[in-house]
Amino acid sequence: MCTSAIALTAFLGFVAFEIWPQGVLVVCFCVGIIMTLQFLVFGVHWGIIKIVGWGRAIKEVAMVVVRRLTRTPVA
Repeated sequence: MCTSAIALTAFLGFVAFEIWPQGVLVVCFCVGIIMTLQFLVFGVHWGIIKIVGWGRAIKEVAMVVVRRLTRTPVA
């Protein structure tokens, strides 16, 4: 199935290149930019999620430490 899709895409690309070479190059460039941007956006999103998670973990640890330090001893 994948081989068939690749062959069909290559055939259509060759036919289009014969008709309008500059257009095919521009479209391929635009598709490459869009595909690259999707990975960059995913990476930034993943990084932000991790930073927020670390911030929450640090907050929880700080709250536990403050609670332990501010406990009044029971006699």
